[in-house]
Amino acid sequence: MAEISLSPGGANQKERLLVFVDRTRNLFIHDIGPLFSGSERRAISQKLASQVSSFAWSDECEILTAVSDKRLIAWFYPRAAFVDKDLLVLASITKDAHDLGESPTIKSWEGSAIRIELEDGSKIHSSVPQFPSMLHNYVNKNQWDSALKLCRFLKSREYWGTLAGFSIHHSKLDIAETALCALQTVDKVEYIKFIQSIPTIEVGPNETCVIHLRLKSLPGNSYLPILLCNSKH
Repeated sequence: MAEISLSPGGANQKERLLVFVDRTRNLFIHDIGPLFSGSERRAISQKLASQVSSFAWSDECEILTAVSDKRLIAWFYPRAAFVDKDLLVLASITKDAHDLGESPTIKSWEGSAIRIELEDGSKIHSSVPQFPSMLHNYVNKNQWDSALKLCRFLKSREYWGTLAGFSIHHSKLDIAETALCALQTVDKVEYIKFIQSIPTIEVGPNETCVIHLRLKSLPGNSYLPILLCNSKH
């Protein structure tokens, strides 16, 4: 590995993400959750980008930016790599970065300001809206109605994509359906409706059943819903 970084702590310290760049400058994201949960599920990595010269986490929440192949990319919900790769793209923005030269380095990302050092040592600033941080804050506080209201106000693809990724990860299916409808992803909406039609799983009085939803990509742009039920005493 050439570079490695752990995501800032969010609502759940045991769900942090690891990002690293390999020797060929490919950027990967790694889910370290299974290491803490004792789950038999293997920790996995997903490729985010190639020809990456630098990357950085936001200082406020789990939002990631990188300079990749003359582009500055910001992923508002990088965990979508483990939920639905389409949402990973939808929940991101890309800016042209040809003016940054060959080997720019992201020095810091504080609030909405990204400080970048160029190859000649000069420094410039780029910016990312504060709205993604607001969404993360609402979700971390379990304020889903506020998150939904923000997305309805903004009416932008990247925020609906972020909310869709969050709500699927947290099995908030009504909100996921609303977000996916706004994104006009008909196939995903239909699968959410299918999952909502599944009868509630009953467990013993001293148990709780946590449902985890994943949308697994299949050939032909179709998706297979995966439900994992973990019973906890």
